Amino acid sequence: MRHRDCVVNVNCCLDDAKSRWSPIVDVSWSSDGKVDVELFTGKSFMTRKEAVQAGLEMGIKWIDSWEDL
Repeated sequence: MRHRDCVVNVNCCLDDAKSRWSPIVDVSWSSDGKVDVELFTGKSFMTRKEAVQAGLEMGIKWIDSWEDL
């Protein structure tokens, strides 16, 4: 997903012991010809779909917190 000249990717990990999904968020952007990446992890969710949605929201919120991106 693209947001404010950034790319947000969300992958999820399943905790088999708890049967819960955790989002892993990757935000990348280009500034001065370089690519920067910031990784996040969040809380866990019952479904993969919920984890992906929460991860996207987390990435967008992080991007919006930076005025100079």
